[in-house]
Amino acid sequence: MRKTRHQWITISLCSALLMAGGCATPANKQTHHDDSTSSTTGNQTSKQGSGKAVSAQKVVIDMDAQGYTPVKPTADNPHPSTLLGTMAKQYEKLHPNVTINFLPVAMTGTLGSPGGLVAKANAGEAPDIVWAQENQVNSGAYPAGLFVNLKPYLEQPNPYIPGNKHWIDAFDPAIIRDVTAPNGDIYVDSAELVGAAVFYNKQVFQEAGIKTPPKNLTELMDDAKTLRAHGFWPFGLALGPGEQDGAPSWFERYAMSSFFQSDLSEFDVDHNKFETGSLDYAVAVKKGLFTMKDPRYAEVFKLLKQFSQVWEPNAVDYTSGPNGQNLASTWLLTPFMNNKLAMVFLTSGAFAQLKQLGWTSKQYGVIPFPNITKASTPYAGNTVISYVVNAPTSDWQYYVSTPKADHSMTPTKLKWTIDWLKYITTPKHSQAIINQRGTTVPTMKGTKAVTQSLKTAIEAPDTLKPPVIVDGILDNTLTPTAANQGYKILTAYLTNQLSFSQFAKQWDALIEQQTNAWAAQNNVDLSKYLK
Repeated sequence: MRKTRHQWITISLCSALLMAGGCATPANKQTHHDDSTSSTTGNQTSKQGSGKAVSAQKVVIDMDAQGYTPVKPTADNPHPSTLLGTMAKQYEKLHPNVTINFLPVAMTGTLGSPGGLVAKANAGEAPDIVWAQENQVNSGAYPAGLFVNLKPYLEQPNPYIPGNKHWIDAFDPAIIRDVTAPNGDIYVDSAELVGAAVFYNKQVFQEAGIKTPPKNLTELMDDAKTLRAHGFWPFGLALGPGEQDGAPSWFERYAMSSFFQSDLSEFDVDHNKFETGSLDYAVAVKKGLFTMKDPRYAEVFKLLKQFSQVWEPNAVDYTSGPNGQNLASTWLLTPFMNNKLAMVFLTSGAFAQLKQLGWTSKQYGVIPFPNITKASTPYAGNTVISYVVNAPTSDWQYYVSTPKADHSMTPTKLKWTIDWLKYITTPKHSQAIINQRGTTVPTMKGTKAVTQSLKTAIEAPDTLKPPVIVDGILDNTLTPTAANQGYKILTAYLTNQLSFSQFAKQWDALIEQQTNAWAAQNNVDLSKYLK
């Protein structure tokens, strides 16, 4: 799962994501498909929402809807997402000769990585609508030319939103800012925010004599001692070597956003007000900031090692299950609900899981990840970073394939594909679809979260000034290779297979090598930023 944000999402109001694949040219060189903003192609006219509009030819739109794929209820998934399927039927009635075909869940899993999708795209067999991680697309993990630039269509009216003149106006500006590629293009239709939070067991806290949950990392570590003295494991999370969404990537972002906030001007050459990116990270490496020679950078991993000492010993890998379920529940929620584990750090999908399992706010509470303060380390900044993991990087990240990736994509099909996305991506429709699942927060203007607790866990208070998010390599900021190899080295350090000096030497060698690889693959001359 990539990042999580925010109070600055101006709405009323991860799934965990497993990524691997090769790095290529950045998304700012994606093919620009402005196939005219008119809704007429030859003798085929789309009335786009103003009553029935008939395609002159049959059009079948294949969609990888990920966790919103309509499936039948099962014992393991009794309340699946179905509303997108209902809306597809409604859309087909409005537009005869257009059919929406959802890929089976087994196939969505195969395509849910750069490697799987690129293989299909190389053969020209990518679905018409695909899912991808926007941060990976924008940093170059996918080859150029696979995805249509949606910006021209976002500037069009959305006829399914009354009075709308520009579709883009219905989106939260912070989300648009986050998903915009370095050159200003927008390839993704993003309408939700996924978060990660600390779920705490009220009975365990009561039995240990802890009256309130921790507000900062120092209090958490103090509470951990008390919890261990009473026979409880303090903290549970997923340690996923090779996974870009295991807990270390989240902690890396927390700590780096705190420690380097005051020195952004030294390496933030992209000047994104929301977060740093691949170029910023590469510059910081070349300037000697993001290496173990800088005590702040080294402290990120020393503090993580200290924190890891209070983790439940069976920290395990996890994946996303049907309907966005986090399969860490198999290992982590069991001791949590058996009153053996005090706190669990999970994505917002846990709300729906706990509800299905019969747990309510009487048994558990939710807090943001405790802030890192100077009481824990002198390198902590004077800012609240508890919400910087939350991000628009869950299942509602829909891309339209170009003819290069999808040989069936004609101008006619493209128009109907965009129109279908307009139909579902309205405040009314997106809120209904997202809230049916209840694991993320809808982000289009005027939408609301399904519960206040979900909103509280993901969205920071309105009074909080957000920091610029400083990403690390474990979140694919450089390359998937850097993330995968970084996890292996870090896991060896956290499990005492490497001393800190051994870890630091291997880590620095990796990031130097991968920084050079990223610059070469993306034709970036880093020397001009070092003068």
